[in-house]
Amino acid sequence: MSSRQAGIPLSSQLHLENAPGAGTRDEILAAYEHPRFSTAPMQQRAVEDYRNEVELRCFKNQ
Repeated sequence: MSSRQAGIPLSSQLHLENAPGAGTRDEILAAYEHPRFSTAPMQQRAVEDYRNEVELRCFKNQ
């Protein structure tokens, strides 16, 4: 989500999916389904909200 908020193209992120800490392809794609914001506080909030969404899915699947 940080890359999404920074404006990095999706195509440049997908080839990194096997890099340590990059997340899965599904997580990367899901991040790019969210809007991109122009202010730093809103970008940070989007990153935090997305992290919570991913964590919630993980905890529900345990």
